[in-house]
Amino acid sequence: MLEALYQRWQQQGGQTLALVGCLGAESGLAEALAKRAGQADQRVLLVEWNDVAAGADGANPTPQPGAGFDRLALGNEPAAQASPGEASCASARLAAWSGQYQKVVLHLPPVSQGEVASARRSPWLMACEHTVLALEAGHIGAAMVRQCQHQLEQEGGRLLGLVANDHYNPSLQQSLLEAIEALTPRWPGLAHWLRQGVRQSQLLRMRP
Repeated sequence: MLEALYQRWQQQGGQTLALVGCLGAESGLAEALAKRAGQADQRVLLVEWNDVAAGADGANPTPQPGAGFDRLALGNEPAAQASPGEASCASARLAAWSGQYQKVVLHLPPVSQGEVASARRSPWLMACEHTVLALEAGHIGAAMVRQCQHQLEQEGGRLLGLVANDHYNPSLQQSLLEAIEALTPRWPGLAHWLRQGVRQSQLLRMRP
């Protein structure tokens, strides 16, 4: 699913993309997307929201080199408030980053954090060319998805698509191993035999 999202980004064009979680389910997705873009011989910047990354004076932090992409911690800066002037500030920052990088991925606060997070997201969503909503696979209903989509559109986001984070959905192999652990206190020998069989199975290691 991440590859399909990246290919769609390529097809639609543009340099900047904001990733926002519905209920904080975007863990690792922004970094994975930045890594994927970096594999295409592009200079990539991952901007991550972090309230303690900069001081109250809004001092600009410096991008740090990483494996396949640079990383920038975005702090509690003036552009975090959704007034027209500060939205222009967010646009200027994105334009500056886009002049140095082929792709810029912003990891913004999730929808579930309420009005304060909304005010912080809005100028960046309006400035970004694309927005992606991240969901926790199997745990969020259609009504919640529609609500999150509507919220991001109200904030100025231009939705490129949805991506499901299956980080919390274990493989069949992992699920069986967890079930076997419950047998260990009463039947340690049986549990050991079952555990070996599950770990050696190539089929059970496959993910959908």
